[in-house]
Amino acid sequence: MLSTAKNKGYTIRWRLCFLLVGILVLVSHSHGFVVGPVLQSTAARTATNTNNGPSGIGSSSSCVVVLQLQTNSGYDTSNDYSNSLEKSERELVYNEVGGDTIGRKPSLFKRLIGRPFKRARRKFFTKAAPQPGTLILVRGGESEWGHNFTFTGWADPDLSKKGVLECEHAGRLLLEAGRQPDIIYTSRLKRAINSAWIIAQEIDGCYLPVFKSWRLNERHYGSLTGLCKKQIAKELGQDIVQAWRRSLKARPPPLKKTDPYYPGNDRKYADLTEEQLPLSESLADCMERTRPLWEYRIMRDLRNGNNVMVCAHANTLRGLIKIIDGIGDNEITEVSMPTGIP
Repeated sequence: MLSTAKNKGYTIRWRLCFLLVGILVLVSHSHGFVVGPVLQSTAARTATNTNNGPSGIGSSSSCVVVLQLQTNSGYDTSNDYSNSLEKSERELVYNEVGGDTIGRKPSLFKRLIGRPFKRARRKFFTKAAPQPGTLILVRGGESEWGHNFTFTGWADPDLSKKGVLECEHAGRLLLEAGRQPDIIYTSRLKRAINSAWIIAQEIDGCYLPVFKSWRLNERHYGSLTGLCKKQIAKELGQDIVQAWRRSLKARPPPLKKTDPYYPGNDRKYADLTEEQLPLSESLADCMERTRPLWEYRIMRDLRNGNNVMVCAHANTLRGLIKIIDGIGDNEITEVSMPTGIP
């Protein structure tokens, strides 16, 4: 009898040990303490963030537009938009801005246990929502190609001397207006990144997090990339060129994959699929490329009370303004980002 009771005691202890180990594994996964490939991917993401240092935006000028948060889209909240995305698209949105906590994908434990608990807590222990933050749209300084009236798009020239001065001026305008961002979003193009960094230096905000997303890249001008705007207007007519530049749905001729400006040859976009790399874009294409970043990331930051500065390109900002203010298709052709005027 004593032997049987002793064996049962050992069995119970072993079961408790296995249960404790299982709980520890679940907790460790939920907090990200995972070994092997996950640690390697974390190191890779950290290296990517380190290599993406200052380097940033639109082809001409520097202007500041300040907008209060509005939601004129077809979705009440960013979560509604997120749920409407297909699984593959959600995966892409989660994994962008690699490795930063703002875009980290929730663990399985958090999705199964944490989210229902969070919903219940919100339902029974509601508190006042924070005051929405302010959205600051900044068109970066003139690029070297913009100075020469060259179609730039996804090509990556740096800022001109005038562009640097414009960015410094934009920073001073922010200081005078008392607008201090908490988070900065910009594209992966060096003229935009450098613009964001110059502005951050002017406002004493070098410590601010800067998230670089391909979704904020300038509109892709296809086979027009690298060509002189004036020369193309002489050869094809001003009306055609103006339609390519200003209208909502007109696309320039596509770029060939053998072209040196094809983004698939650039390591900045090594994490993108071939389907995500444009060969040519209309303003509508550029706007839809930007929409997930706005709906699922930037809007969430604003709702949490953060002031967000988006330092991007002329067409990217035009698309964002259309999304936010619900501007009509015909009216958007008249929208432009003026030089150096807040």
